[in-house]
Amino acid sequence: MRIIYQMKTIGLLCFFCYCFIPFSTLAQKPKVIEEDLLRQLNKFVYWEGKINNYKPDGSSDSTENAIYEFGLKLKYYAGKCPDSLSRILGKIGGLSSDDGQMQILSWDTYSGGTQHTFENVIGYRSGQRTKFILDTTNNQGDYVYAYDKLFSLKVERKTYYLATYYGIFDLYSRGEGIKIFSIEDGKLNDQVKLIKTKKGLRNKLYYSYNQLLTNSDILSYTTMEYDPKLKTITFPVISKGGLETDKTISYKFNGQYFEKVKN
Repeated sequence: MRIIYQMKTIGLLCFFCYCFIPFSTLAQKPKVIEEDLLRQLNKFVYWEGKINNYKPDGSSDSTENAIYEFGLKLKYYAGKCPDSLSRILGKIGGLSSDDGQMQILSWDTYSGGTQHTFENVIGYRSGQRTKFILDTTNNQGDYVYAYDKLFSLKVERKTYYLATYYGIFDLYSRGEGIKIFSIEDGKLNDQVKLIKTKKGLRNKLYYSYNQLLTNSDILSYTTMEYDPKLKTITFPVISKGGLETDKTISYKFNGQYFEKVKN
């Protein structure tokens, strides 16, 4: 499950300890890393709880600082001890493919106001090693989406990974999609063109819409779906006014690529 959905349900392990341990003093062991990241997450849960209970005594800044420090630590571990981090991502809310070859952890930086600003670490197996890619806001200001679910699709000797993702641009504007990855020659390929559209083969599907939700509900609702048994991608038809309708569009895998199903 994604960390941005699960922060409130994480056990209060080491909740009483709020110190920020310097990176250089941390032993490079999974248990120590896990405890350190959970401790940082619990700091976030603590301050977020104050905001939700209308106690704004510096809570907003403290919440943002706590998640910022979490991001710093996560990036550090991804670069210095990726194998250890890979073993504990699931415990702190990360996504993992069925075969364990790909992992994703997304988090909200809480620095964008009504626009939610996300960051990600994407891990994948390269031979006997684990490698991580940092997916963060770049100097061009490109928007970074959060990943929602992760699936695997095996086709003969090839395995593809399908990740659903979303963005929240303001209180009502949202974007969602699905993107296909593969691991080839020890590298992560995010340009797998396996979806047939009118404009040719694409590596992703994407749509945007307006939603009638409050800010407290906005993180708990996604519309892009993938059925691994039927090998079918489904998402709603969006009206001209930008609203979600009851009608859906489906793309089914035919053995070579995903192709739109005729209604």
